Amino acid sequence: GSGVALPGFVDAHVHLDGAALLGDAADVRGAATTQAVAAALQGARVVMSDGTDWLWAFGLDRAIAAQWTDADVEGLLTAPVWLSTADGHGAVVNMALIKLLPPAEAAEALAQHGRLDGAAAQRAWRALPPVRLQRSKPLLLDVLVRLHRAGVTEVHSLGASAALFAALTALDREGRLPMRCVLYYDGERPEG
Repeated sequence: GSGVALPGFVDAHVHLDGAALLGDAADVRGAATTQAVAAALQGARVVMSDGTDWLWAFGLDRAIAAQWTDADVEGLLTAPVWLSTADGHGAVVNMALIKLLPPAEAAEALAQHGRLDGAAAQRAWRALPPVRLQRSKPLLLDVLVRLHRAGVTEVHSLGASAALFAALTALDREGRLPMRCVLYYDGERPEG
């Protein structure tokens, strides 16, 4: 025949929660000053399920952040701010964000002066309330559609939350889920 057969690709390690949130995040790659980061944060917004807004940026250079004082971090904005490091395994957070965390994670963040690395960043991220379903669904759908257009036919999402499951289930019930999604639930999240 004259048809074309194309392979389907499986993305076996994606964090759909984070990938979806990138749609509302500020890109601070290359920002060398707190002023440049603050400027990039304008318009970035993540709405959590309890209605609290916080700002998220990704791509923070660890070497630049290491030069910042506590006053630099607190001077960014009065809103809660989470700045993910470029590798995604660390963060710088301000006092307003720390106040959103449960007591144990807040104490750990305070002890580290808002500079979270590795496991501490993971624990704090997990402890943040989930994003509202009505906001997460369109962001998630955008990620899945872009992956599908690139030839991905299945994703395996690691560290999945109950909120991610709810959003994917809602998209599936609406007939808008463009691919198969396999979730690896994060049993260490406070929700579970």
